[in-house]
Amino acid sequence: MKSVQITKQLNNTELGKSGTHDTYVLVPQTLDISDVFPEPNKVYDFIDRETGFVYPIRHTIGREKRIVGLGPYYSAKDLYAGDSITLECRIINNEYTRIIDYAKKINTLVIQKAASGFELLTPDRKDMINENVSVQGKPLAIEFLVSKKKRQDSPEETDYYDVKVGDKSLIGDYSTKEYAVIEIDQNQTRIERFCAWTKAFIETED
Repeated sequence: MKSVQITKQLNNTELGKSGTHDTYVLVPQTLDISDVFPEPNKVYDFIDRETGFVYPIRHTIGREKRIVGLGPYYSAKDLYAGDSITLECRIINNEYTRIIDYAKKINTLVIQKAASGFELLTPDRKDMINENVSVQGKPLAIEFLVSKKKRQDSPEETDYYDVKVGDKSLIGDYSTKEYAVIEIDQNQTRIERFCAWTKAFIETED
């Protein structure tokens, strides 16, 4: 058996949670996904590893490379920023099978750097950070900064925060629009930059 897997860690824009309601996966121009999607705009059926349900998904090329048709899957799995999906193509005896799977990151707080501070993309998890949470022995804190509209035509204001480890603010460590994931663990909390894409090749004896 041969298998190719592409895994994408999702953000709110791709999940349709940032106001656009579009659901997709943005593919870097430099990433070759032809192992899984040989033909652009052709619909391929992906089998849900968990339920066996089939989701028709395709790859589009325009101003951006996107994988589309994922909205029903996102809804069915109740996915949030920081969760990931894996799209796999298996080849067994020259027969192709495509599988879709997901992984949830329950104990994570996903943040994105903006000009006004960090936006919390999973704000309902903010209360998981308390006086017992630390990073390398230093207390971790989320401090409110300001509420303001992202754009003049934005219907609502967005809350922005500072993230501090001890007395050090992390705002200067990230560029605008960059993501980070805070993996909350009472024993060893970690802050890592977003690992958006991974691609793996697997080959086993039949």
